[in-house]
Amino acid sequence: MIAISFLGLFGIDLIDATRYLGIFSMLTTLFMIIYYITPKDYKTALIALIPALFFASHPSISIWAVGGLEHALLIALFSSAFVLYHKNPTNWTPSILISLVVLTRADSPILIAIFTLALFLFNGINKDNFKKLCKLISIPVAIFIAHELFRICYYGDWQPNTSRAKLAFTSKRLTDGWSYTSEFLKINLYMLIPTIALSIYAMIKKQKQIYIPLLTIILYMVYVISVGGDIFPAFRPFVIVIFLISIMLSDIAKSTKLNNIIILIALVVFSIFIFMNIKQNLAHKYVNKAKIEMWEWSLKDHATAIDNMFKDKDLLIAVDPTGSFPYFSKNQMIDTFGLTDKHIANNKPKHFGNGMLGHELGDGAYILKRKPELIYMFGGEPKYYQTGYYLRNSKAFARDYRKINIQAFCKDIEATTHKKCSNHRPHFMIYAKLEQNKIGINRTNCEINIPNYFFTSTDNSYISFDNTHPKLKIRASQQIGVKQVYIPYGKWELLAPGNNTEITLKTKNNSMTAKNSIQFSMDTHHEIIDIYIKPTHNLEINNIVLNRLDTDNIDCERKW
Repeated sequence: MIAISFLGLFGIDLIDATRYLGIFSMLTTLFMIIYYITPKDYKTALIALIPALFFASHPSISIWAVGGLEHALLIALFSSAFVLYHKNPTNWTPSILISLVVLTRADSPILIAIFTLALFLFNGINKDNFKKLCKLISIPVAIFIAHELFRICYYGDWQPNTSRAKLAFTSKRLTDGWSYTSEFLKINLYMLIPTIALSIYAMIKKQKQIYIPLLTIILYMVYVISVGGDIFPAFRPFVIVIFLISIMLSDIAKSTKLNNIIILIALVVFSIFIFMNIKQNLAHKYVNKAKIEMWEWSLKDHATAIDNMFKDKDLLIAVDPTGSFPYFSKNQMIDTFGLTDKHIANNKPKHFGNGMLGHELGDGAYILKRKPELIYMFGGEPKYYQTGYYLRNSKAFARDYRKINIQAFCKDIEATTHKKCSNHRPHFMIYAKLEQNKIGINRTNCEINIPNYFFTSTDNSYISFDNTHPKLKIRASQQIGVKQVYIPYGKWELLAPGNNTEITLKTKNNSMTAKNSIQFSMDTHHEIIDIYIKPTHNLEINNIVLNRLDTDNIDCERKW
């Protein structure tokens, strides 16, 4: 975050800053792989090409270099610490770098513990090795303890929300983790098979230096399996493994005495293997998902639309896609999956650990109690989307919120059926609070002003936007409406927008239709009505207004 903030001083926005940092981080790792061999002549330079090409060309590396998440920084810090410790285990620099690794991700201490255990198993414990290990982990352990104390004092919890929302040791997690890991191994066979074969050869030749990356890979994969893998594309956790495989290739290559012809043959053969490995990766659904899953970017358009529609309102918005929407919005957020919400993170359902990783938590009653102006809600199965399942079955939610549609993806509504646009369409529904909030119906004793976005509950009506106000365009003979609007007692009139526009009002026991305007009376204390509008020509609608006709002895300026 410090690096991203520094880039921000030069006018670079958050998304570009994370990409620049990611690319720089992967280039740093690539440099460390080459520095690990430290080419001294053309032979060692050619040998260094093999692991460097494997790392630089791997699709997972290129995807997460621009993916905007923290794994690029994590691999840069870890690779630097790994290589520098190999070069000089008595230096303090690797310890400082590992301290930064500990702060990069909540599960980074596990990676460092695995690496330390691999060093211990390889080197054993004697006085000299014990001093080196203590020097390596002393600062990271102090940083870890200090960070935990800060978390307890500031948040009142020793465990981060992300861990509470994801971590569960169940048979389902193990099955998912094994499936995830086996898929990674399967699509990287073109590099794993020669690497394993060469590793066996190195072991026979007693080239023990490969044990440290090999043990780290095995133990780290056991960890990934135990936590259920990951939901992001392109095997994000295994960028560490790709680096370590590169190190193993470096170890084998630099310790084997080869003549010029064999080096060139090895380079050609490995280039073919690397090419086949790239081809195999790009064809896999987990990798290809990074290219075709683009709906997150439509959330940028939605966030911009919301900020334009409700300037300076400081809305409270409950969102399922907390990993994307809040980055583009200036409003307050509630994370319905609990990754950034303490209450939801600490209230787990009975079946926790048997659903989709990171998507099992939720509390619809808690969300309603917070009274957000907007709710962005995914569809999905009840066991995965607790909040959505509760809200869809809640009478309070049905009474207080209305579905709205915002045209913030593709330029034309009809174009959303096009493949290029459909990949950008958000797979969620938007609900706005109807009454008594910053964006709901505006009422006085003599006027009821219903914003146009409440008339977009049907799938073929959308709000478009510009820098001033939301626009609702409807086609001739298209009916739009809003249901369950509270109308107080008295005599009222609704004037239809445009000419020859049909108005229909429905109550529990009655229905009335008229052209252009309609007058009606509420004889009881209040009544709930549905309002429908159907123009005879294309029309742009702003707000729909109901005016009280019997205004005697009524303070019309008073807010209701």
